[in-house]
Amino acid sequence: MEKKSYFVGVDIGTSNVAMVVGSRIGDGPINIEDGVTRPINGGVVAGRIDNVQSVGAAIRAAKEELERELNIRINEAYAGLSGEFVHCAYYTDHVFVRDNVSNCITKEDVASLHERMNNVIADPSEEILERIPQNYVIDSSKEIADPIGSFGRNLSSTFMFILCQKNQLMRVKMAFHNAGLSLLGTYVNPAVLPSLVLTDEEKDEGVAIVDIGGGTTDVSIVRGGKLRYIASVPIGAQSINADMHTFGISDRNTEYFKRKYGSAVADMVPADATIPIQKAGQQSKKDFPQRNLVAIIEARLKDIAEFAWAEIKHAKMSTKIPCGLVLTGGSTVLENIDELFRRETGV
Repeated sequence: MEKKSYFVGVDIGTSNVAMVVGSRIGDGPINIEDGVTRPINGGVVAGRIDNVQSVGAAIRAAKEELERELNIRINEAYAGLSGEFVHCAYYTDHVFVRDNVSNCITKEDVASLHERMNNVIADPSEEILERIPQNYVIDSSKEIADPIGSFGRNLSSTFMFILCQKNQLMRVKMAFHNAGLSLLGTYVNPAVLPSLVLTDEEKDEGVAIVDIGGGTTDVSIVRGGKLRYIASVPIGAQSINADMHTFGISDRNTEYFKRKYGSAVADMVPADATIPIQKAGQQSKKDFPQRNLVAIIEARLKDIAEFAWAEIKHAKMSTKIPCGLVLTGGSTVLENIDELFRRETGV
C-alpha cells in the first residue's frame, strides 16, 4: 500500500491564522483532513506582519491542535499571504524568430522568450514570486494564444509579474521559525483564489473576485483563462467592527451582532425593527433601531466596494468582466451584500 503524503497550508490573515492539512496517496487528489483557526493577538496590520512572536504563537497553537487531532507531526508548511506589500507589474519583451527562411515559430522561440522574462530582475527590495504570460504577439500586430507553428519574424509577449516585498517574506519565515516550522514556499492569496472559487466559464469570459478579509480586501481579475490583475487594499471587516464598537457594542460582541442583526443595505431593513444592546458599563439592555446599526455596516461596505471597483477600473477591466463579481471572505455572509455591490458597481 502506498504511503500517505501530507501537505500543510497556513493562511496568515490580519485577525487570525488558518491552518489546513491535506493528504494524498500516490498521485491521487489531495483530500482535506482537518483545519483550524487561531486568533492573532496583534502583530498584523492590513496583512503586514509587525510582530513575528505573536504570529508565531498563533501558528504554533494551530499546529499543536492539528497534531493532537490527527496524531501526526507537522514540521513544514506552505504560507499564503496578502497585503499592500504584494502587487503586480507588467513587462513586454520580444525575440526574433530563429528560422529566418520560413519564419516558422517553434517551441525553442517561445522558450527563448520565456528565458528572457526569467532573467528580468526586480527592484532590490522586492522578489518576483510568479511570471504569468498574458499574450503572444507576432510581428507587433497579430495576437495569438499559442504561437508555435505560426509564421512571423518577431515574437513578443507581455508578462504579469507578481512581486512581494522581501522584508515581509523574511518576516513570514521568522514567524514560521518561532512556530517550529520550516517554510516550504509562499503563495499570494489573490493569485491562487481563482482556482478555488471560479467556474471555467467565468475564467474564460471575464470575472473579478473581491475577497473581503479582516484587514484587507483582495481583488483578482481573470479573463481568457488567465490571471490578469491582482491588488490588495488595506480595508476589511475589522473596520466594520471598529465602527460598531463606537455604536456602543463591546469588542467581544461585534461579530455576533454583525452576523445576527447585520445587513449590507439599510433601506431593506424594516423601519420599526429594533435590537437589544447592552452597552459597556450599563446593567440592562435597551432596544435600538436595527437600521442604525445596519447604516454603520453599509457605510463601511460602500467604502470597500468603492476601493475594489477603483482597482478594477485602474486595471482597465471594468467593461471586460461580463460574468461580474464573485464575492468571498467571511463578511460576505452578510445579508444583501450582493445587492450593495450591484448598486455600487453596476455589475
